[in-house]
Amino acid sequence: MPLADLPNEILLLISSFLNEYADLNAFSQVSHHFYALSNKDLYRALARASPARAIVWAAQKGSEASARKLLEMCGQEILEMRGQEILEMRGQELLDIIADDYQRPIVVAAENGHSHLVKLFLSYCLPYDNTEREASLFTETLNAAIEQGHEAIVRLLLESKVDVAFYRQDKYPAQLLSVAVQYRRLSIVKLLLEHNYYNPSTSKPNEKTPLALAASTRASPVNLEIARLLIEAGADLNTDSSPILEAARSGNMPVMKLFLEQGFDPRKLDELEVLLEFSWPRRRDRAMAALLLSWIDVDHAIASGSIQRCYLLRGAITNRFDDLLKRILENRFVFDESHKLDRARLSICPLKLAVCYGRTRAVKLLLEHGADPNGEAPGIRPIVLAIDRGRDAIARLLRDKGADGPPVRVAGTTSVLRARELRRVRLIQERPSAGWEVCC
Repeated sequence: MPLADLPNEILLLISSFLNEYADLNAFSQVSHHFYALSNKDLYRALARASPARAIVWAAQKGSEASARKLLEMCGQEILEMRGQEILEMRGQELLDIIADDYQRPIVVAAENGHSHLVKLFLSYCLPYDNTEREASLFTETLNAAIEQGHEAIVRLLLESKVDVAFYRQDKYPAQLLSVAVQYRRLSIVKLLLEHNYYNPSTSKPNEKTPLALAASTRASPVNLEIARLLIEAGADLNTDSSPILEAARSGNMPVMKLFLEQGFDPRKLDELEVLLEFSWPRRRDRAMAALLLSWIDVDHAIASGSIQRCYLLRGAITNRFDDLLKRILENRFVFDESHKLDRARLSICPLKLAVCYGRTRAVKLLLEHGADPNGEAPGIRPIVLAIDRGRDAIARLLRDKGADGPPVRVAGTTSVLRARELRRVRLIQERPSAGWEVCC
């Protein structure tokens, strides 16, 4: 007689002897009829074999029916195998006592956007007795929902019967607000602030505040609105200047303008920090460099010390402030030995910088004020940089000022290499008296 024709009582008897989950699973897949008969035993076997893996699978797939059955089975059978040890646990413990290589089911459900499962698991995971363990789990779940942008789950968690006031007393109360800002979750930022969930002016040690994070990201309407919301919620620019510097560093001019409209006084900033930000290259953001320069007392910076002059020099060259460069070179001779040591320590060679950024006018000014045409620091000479980058006008300037030229061999298999070597040869042939050799 075919197996499928056996009476249900015999089939149930057969399934009762299949103790291993894999065997029972294979049996249940024979037909829909077999699955209906063995379904209860299948979940019971799964609860015995690996309930943690099963409940995590249900959380990933969003299967509420499977999750409910597993919770029911574990509440009745109360078994989970770990090696040779048999642990007795209740249904809610199934969601907490999980092997190290598994995530907590409520976190998995939040991560995958299954709000119905998060709601189901809440009563098991967070029975509202306000323990530190539950605070950590609540934070972890909320963090997962924020990162993935699941606003409905964030709202569910904040509006649940969980004691939000207790969880708000976290050691680092801006952590999740920072996550929402970092991922540009505008609607979630609004939710957290509406529930008065976090103090927007605090952060973990050595980490940015939420407002500083908003300032440090690329300019966008969403980013600007987040910064505005944080300021309205109480983020104080007068006690924390880091957002201003972050906006300068990221070139976020809309947020910078917002900060200035809120009455921030740039004079509160440390001069050396402003000089450092001004010194970084801003090829597409000269307006930010000009704004930073307007906050600097140039005469005071030049007179203050060698480091200040180094930063001014780098900023003037890379950001195309030729008048400032001329002023620096005329007010203080920057090529003496003491200043040279500071430039070497900061890896600043003015002539190489000017060549790299194609600053012909800056190269002229530097050479006129005594810069060595061969550069200062070891490494590639300025004229080689100029030739390699196709800056022939600058290469001629350096050559005419006496820059040394290496022997040149016209070779190379690529058109780029050969064009580069031919440019060198052309420069040498224009002035053969320069003492350079051509090796062919």
